[in-house]
Amino acid sequence: MCCGVKWSETPVSHCDMRPYIVCGGLSAPTETPAPLKQPLSIHSAGYARTFPRPEMTTVHAELSQAGIRATPNRVAVLTLFRDHPHEHFSADQIYRRLAANTGSLSLASVYRSLTYLLDAALITSASLGNSRVIYELNRGEPHYHLVCNRCGVVRDAYDSTLKAACQSIAVEQDFTYAAASVVIFGECSDCRQKATRSVS
Repeated sequence: MCCGVKWSETPVSHCDMRPYIVCGGLSAPTETPAPLKQPLSIHSAGYARTFPRPEMTTVHAELSQAGIRATPNRVAVLTLFRDHPHEHFSADQIYRRLAANTGSLSLASVYRSLTYLLDAALITSASLGNSRVIYELNRGEPHYHLVCNRCGVVRDAYDSTLKAACQSIAVEQDFTYAAASVVIFGECSDCRQKATRSVS
């Protein structure tokens, strides 16, 4: 007994382990505290647990549907494309973006991951000449690329008539058309304006 509170010596069921208060020779169970309306967070309980991002679940599902094993490197590479669906990356740019957060990543493993993703049509690639190859997310929209000779920026161009023209050229040369990769080189508007300002 301590401060008027003691544990009853009367046998009770295993479900009723409430303390009894002695008052005037009678014992009565104390009130059971009301249950918490909100469960304790795992951080308040002293734990730190990381939950997967919703898009990570999508990436794993995509790889699984494509018959590709979801290794950490492949997940990281595909997640980068998912996070930046309209950007173009070289293999070196992918490596430099992910190397700090993916311990086992190397430039060779980036190329291997890109090969798997290309074969599964999850991403696409385009050659820009001078051994420069860019990769981007396959958004299901056939398009072409414009490349600035000054700053190197790459922009997407959409033109349904260009595909028909490529098909026509293939037929004229007795080729069976499969696909076309068209790259237009020139000067972007930003570089043109800078050049104009420097002259004036």
